[in-house]
Amino acid sequence: WKLASWGSYLDRQLLERIGKSFRSIGDLDKRGVITLTQGFELRKSALNGAYRADYHPELIDKRKLLIRRLKERRYLWRIPEVAIGKVTADAAYVRVRGGFDRPLRVCEPPHVFVAPSGAFAVYEEDFLVIPPRQIGIGATRERSTLLKAIALYLNSDFARYYQFFNSPQPGIQKTISTTRDVGAIPLPLDETSGPLLQSWVELFEQIVIENRERDDFNASPLVGRLNELVGDALGLTERDRALVHDLI
Repeated sequence: WKLASWGSYLDRQLLERIGKSFRSIGDLDKRGVITLTQGFELRKSALNGAYRADYHPELIDKRKLLIRRLKERRYLWRIPEVAIGKVTADAAYVRVRGGFDRPLRVCEPPHVFVAPSGAFAVYEEDFLVIPPRQIGIGATRERSTLLKAIALYLNSDFARYYQFFNSPQPGIQKTISTTRDVGAIPLPLDETSGPLLQSWVELFEQIVIENRERDDFNASPLVGRLNELVGDALGLTERDRALVHDLI
């Protein structure tokens, strides 16, 4: 229905071609290359309604993401200090049903926080407690370059374009993406990319160096360079790039 309202047969062709040509982010998760899941379901007591929670004192004083302070932000390359709090002693209970080990993997560094709106994805090298219903991607230290590339890729116009057409909520009233939505996004990179990741890492480092005075690269010409890099990696034609650009 989104294609019927905002797209065309050209958009359908593009989406189908890219979807068939590349593995998805979720495929990397299934193969154990990365971990894609939501963060901890923190509670303030051992019993919260019908759900039981276990106490985890090791989380006390850990950095915690305050997601509401990131509204309307775009192209973040780091989490602003104003959006970081601390886990208090009375809030270190984790809902048993939500699990602990798997959410822990996306809170431990290196990891990527993916905004539920799809507006940005941030690579982090410090422990950060990601709240429930918020999406994280974790991996081993040896795959930190892959995580940097994934963070950049998820900031691209194409990633937003693909999510808009393939997920029910993005772009309609309040945009909320799920781990399933993010996992479905085709990715032109994986753990075997090796030297091909170098151009992505170089762009990531350039963004960091040139934007140290701010938390985002929203006004940077490097946004254009990012979209070019993604377009080249996906093999997009000039017509394909125009379709993505026009929608975004």
